Amino acid sequence: MLAAICRVRRPKTVFEFGTFTGRTAASFAANTPEESVVYTLDIPHDHPKLKEVGQEEKYVLGQETRKLFEGTGYGRKIRQIWADSAEFNEATFQGQMDLVFIDASHSYEYVTNDTMKSLRILKPGGVLLWHDYQFSWPDVVRFLNERAKELGIVRMAGTSNAVAILSDPPRTLSPRPERALNGGGGS
Repeated sequence: MLAAICRVRRPKTVFEFGTFTGRTAASFAANTPEESVVYTLDIPHDHPKLKEVGQEEKYVLGQETRKLFEGTGYGRKIRQIWADSAEFNEATFQGQMDLVFIDASHSYEYVTNDTMKSLRILKPGGVLLWHDYQFSWPDVVRFLNERAKELGIVRMAGTSNAVAILSDPPRTLSPRPERALNGGGGS
C-alpha cells in the first residue's frame, strides 16, 4: 500500500519516523522518483530513553537499522537521522515534505509529538501516514480516533495504516480532540 501511494503521488521528499530494519525506507526509495530523498529517523541504540520503552525495546536495532538499504542502489537516496523524535528539531524541514510516515514509539505522547512535527514539515497537499492502527497498540488507536475528524484521518481498509491528505496542514493540534475514526483499530 505504501509503495502504491509513492508510485501514484511521486513524492520528491519523504520523512519516516522510526527506521527499524530500514525496509519501509527502502520501499519508499524504490518507489519514488530517481531524484527523491527519503529521510528516516530512529533513536540511537545507546540513548538513555531506551531504558523506558518497555515492550518497544525489541524494535530498536541501533546500527543494524540500515541493514536492508545500506549497500543497495536505493541507499543513496536515504538519509539516516539518529535522534529521539521528542528531541528532534524539525525546523530545518519545515514545509518541505511531500509524504510523512509515523512508525516510531507507540506511546500516546510520542504519537502526538511525531504528528505535531509531521504537520510542521508537510507541504500543502502532503500525505501523512501512521502505522500500527491496531488493538495491540492502544495509544496509536486512541490518538488516531481522537484526531480523525480534525485531520481527516481515514483507516486504509485491510491494513494497519491510517492516512490523511492535508491540503493545508495545520501547524498545531486543537486542545480538545474529537473521536470519529471508523474501523475501530484493525487487527
